[in-house]
Amino acid sequence: MIIYLELTYRNDLINMNHTALTLENIRFRYAPEDNYVVDAVSLEIPSRKVTAILGPNGAGKTSLLHIILGLLQPHTGQVLVAGKPHRDYSKREISQIMGLVSQIDTIPFNFSVLECVLLGRSPYLDPFQTPRGIDFQIANRVLDELDLSHLRYKPVTELSGGERQMVHLARALVQETEILLLDEPTTHLDLGNQSRILSVLRELSARGITIVFTTHDPNVATFIADSVLLMDKGRIVEHGSVQETFTEAKLSAIYNVPIQVERQNGRVMVMMRKLGN
Repeated sequence: MIIYLELTYRNDLINMNHTALTLENIRFRYAPEDNYVVDAVSLEIPSRKVTAILGPNGAGKTSLLHIILGLLQPHTGQVLVAGKPHRDYSKREISQIMGLVSQIDTIPFNFSVLECVLLGRSPYLDPFQTPRGIDFQIANRVLDELDLSHLRYKPVTELSGGERQMVHLARALVQETEILLLDEPTTHLDLGNQSRILSVLRELSARGITIVFTTHDPNVATFIADSVLLMDKGRIVEHGSVQETFTEAKLSAIYNVPIQVERQNGRVMVMMRKLGN
């Protein structure tokens, strides 16, 4: 499936700066007696590229995304957005720059698909203001482009897992942000819906959107990532291209199981070794 997204993104703030996001010595823990779930993380995330944050469950991937967005405040360090400290932006400004597609995203009311997607226009509305004509126009166009128009008036609670994930992505797209953060976007999806999500992300990247997503599946990262961060126990242990970071030794150490890496025709395939081999 080829998707031609026609949204007009500003791309004026991020693309003037080669680095979309800079993290400087980020440390975070949920309670004083806990270990740091994000520990001494410093890195630069380039604009207009796809960056995958890879690691096992509990590595700190989701917490790092939430720190980037501002949902969690680091105990030390800071996040720079296009070279400017995150704290210098208003919440509304950040919502117009960055959008998040969460792994678990519940809708508190029995909203229709269209109503759910329109929530993504909130950063452009005043308090208590209802969606305008332009908001409906953008939302309907995204639904058409993602092949979701037939679900427009269906309650979100009646959707399949794959359909719900596509709707959450649609809501983020109508936000018209320059940076898109996704937490495990292909988890619990069948191969067909995984392919749909990844095809959309690849198309968005080609149109200049900065993509940052977490995953525990190396093969998802090989499909679209320009660069990979390998995380373990809250730390970045490797940062580079797929070819550089995806070695049997590095992945076996991260996942604590024997990993086999096959390279063929420029593609990298990752698999667990058969037990006993």
